[in-house]
Amino acid sequence: MAKEQAFKLLALQEGTSKKKAKEMIDRGWVFVGDKQVKIARALMDSATRFRVLYPEEPQILFEDAHLIAVNKPAQILSEEIPAFYPGTILLHRLDRDTSGVLLLAKEEAFAKKAIDAFKKQQVEKVYIAWVEGRVAEPMVIEDPIHTIKKGKAFSKIDPIRGK
Repeated sequence: MAKEQAFKLLALQEGTSKKKAKEMIDRGWVFVGDKQVKIARALMDSATRFRVLYPEEPQILFEDAHLIAVNKPAQILSEEIPAFYPGTILLHRLDRDTSGVLLLAKEEAFAKKAIDAFKKQQVEKVYIAWVEGRVAEPMVIEDPIHTIKKGKAFSKIDPIRGK
């Protein structure tokens, strides 16, 4: 059977441009069966059928005169969220692969105060991790965690470098 690069096959299958198909793969939206396609230029059988999982749109969780709190889905960049709510200002970021609450300001004065509070670490953040696999018993980790992003990212308890 003939082989072709994944992004070219996807472009044909989805009726989109090669550039858009490559972006879809790079963003983690494309699967063959249950396996994520991670390399856009990987050679694949020309009969390969792709499954595209488009991310959900962000949903408003809270809104007042100064602020909008939204649920940012995984696979969407934080910097893309203000486009869903024109005129808002992004106050902080979450990693692309992370879902969670993202805050947007409605006006410049509030945004400056809030961003300053984030910089001064005056904002309390709570993280909940989803663990796949077997966990012997429930646990709470309240120790400083350090994330290492070389190759596949992982985290460990580190009293010196952790947050």
